[in-house]
Amino acid sequence: MKTISVLLLFFAPALLGGRCADSPSPPDGDSDTSATGADTSSSEDEDSNSETASLPAQKFVSPDQLSAALEGGADLLLLNVADVEFYELGCIGESLLIPWDQLPDRLTEVSVDADILIYCRRGVRSESAFTTLQESGYTSLWILDGGIDAWTAAGLPTTPCQ
Repeated sequence: MKTISVLLLFFAPALLGGRCADSPSPPDGDSDTSATGADTSSSEDEDSNSETASLPAQKFVSPDQLSAALEGGADLLLLNVADVEFYELGCIGESLLIPWDQLPDRLTEVSVDADILIYCRRGVRSESAFTTLQESGYTSLWILDGGIDAWTAAGLPTTPCQ
């Protein structure tokens, strides 16, 4: 629980920020960054929250924020929704690979109770996956801002996609 509190202090400045200006716009043109998979309406003590508290309350997470959360032990399902031809770019850790256009038919592979970080190559496909999951009742959702391209540009490690 102390890890969560420390991570919250670390991420507090990020809660005041938004998406990076050079990030791709959502496919439907909606650029609202206030949407989030995290429940931010509760005023309960932060220590009573689950590991989702290690990520900011905003919908988009920077590569550095995700890296810090993973290093801090956040229990996240990393969902790579990139098209198969982009798997050569690598994956973040042990990611679940479900191309965005197959996700509606493969929802049973994704636990509705999981804290899910969605990513693709640049972030555009992640928007569609986020919407699909949200409309299917998933609530703990985040998107890696800039996708795997931003992750590798930040010098963060990838693993071969399997």
